[in-house]
Amino acid sequence: LSGLVANKLVAAYNHPVLILSEVDTDEGIKWEGSGRGTNSIDFNDFKGFLDNSGLVNWAEGHSNAFGASVSDENFDNFESKRKIIKGKKYTVYTFY
Repeated sequence: LSGLVANKLVAAYNHPVLILSEVDTDEGIKWEGSGRGTNSIDFNDFKGFLDNSGLVNWAEGHSNAFGASVSDENFDNFESKRKIIKGKKYTVYTFY
């Protein structure tokens, strides 16, 4: 379901989207879900961007359609993570 919602948001706003849900595991709280990127020349590998951020446990799939997991310790860091690509600022927003 998170992948379908992410697809709709990317289509509507033409920005990369990461939809995560809180999951209680034996290892503690994690945030897992789906990411969708755009085929923009400015930002064409959303999965690679997350992999390089050091904030994800894993991101698996295609460069712009993938599953991802974030530890609870790193979740709040997403709100302050910013990346400027060719003059455009990409910010991760959290919706509760």
